[in-house]
Amino acid sequence: MIMKPPVLNSIEREAIVCLVIEMVNADRAVEFEELVMSNHINHLLGITEEEFAVALRLQPEHACKVVSEMDDDKKRFVAMLLREMIDADGEVATEECRTLNWIARLTGIDELF
Repeated sequence: MIMKPPVLNSIEREAIVCLVIEMVNADRAVEFEELVMSNHINHLLGITEEEFAVALRLQPEHACKVVSEMDDDKKRFVAMLLREMIDADGEVATEECRTLNWIARLTGIDELF
């Protein structure tokens, strides 16, 4: 269950969406359930078309840098969203775990758990 998001600025929302897209594409097999979950996350975050377009162009490393500068509550929220993406299709692929670990290391999320 996804909790209510913390107050996020546009740059933070774009970074989160970039990383959600990275998780969706991690195993190179985009499932319907993943699309539904990513759309739900976009709605939850209040993503505009412009923010989504920016998120598509962001480099994941830059998105990780933005997340690394967030406070711990925001980082926990990002971690929860990424975990929801992994679980969306009912399968946990090795590539998804690798991507999550990579993101967690670059953002400092790994230090929270």
